[in-house]
Amino acid sequence: MSASLRQSLRELWGNLVAGAGKLRGVEAVSFVVRRYLSRSHRDHPGEGCPLPAVVADVAQAGEPVREALAHELGDYADALAECIADQSAPSRQRALALLSLMYGGLSLARALKGTPVSDEILKSCRDFARQAFRND
Repeated sequence: MSASLRQSLRELWGNLVAGAGKLRGVEAVSFVVRRYLSRSHRDHPGEGCPLPAVVADVAQAGEPVREALAHELGDYADALAECIADQSAPSRQRALALLSLMYGGLSLARALKGTPVSDEILKSCRDFARQAFRND
């Protein structure tokens, strides 16, 4: 489980950061949340982020799996912090908060798929993330 989780997260998050390219600040945030918090990502869980499906299992799986997730989250938070930084120094704390918003929004949207609230959650999380980084 550890190896599978590491590989799928590296691919997903590597593609998100690479896709943002040279974008920084709110433009990078907009790109990342638009891709992650999309209907397509919600509707195709087998091709996207595994976290909404496995987080509860990770909590029960034991130390090696938790360490794998912590390592991957940490690496991605560092990469995302550089990507979302604008005039200020990269902020791992802000990157972790953005990751948490993305994961939570996607999890709720997947759970509520087929209801109007699902689309509303995706849009609300995207808008909130952009606004939070616009107000620096």
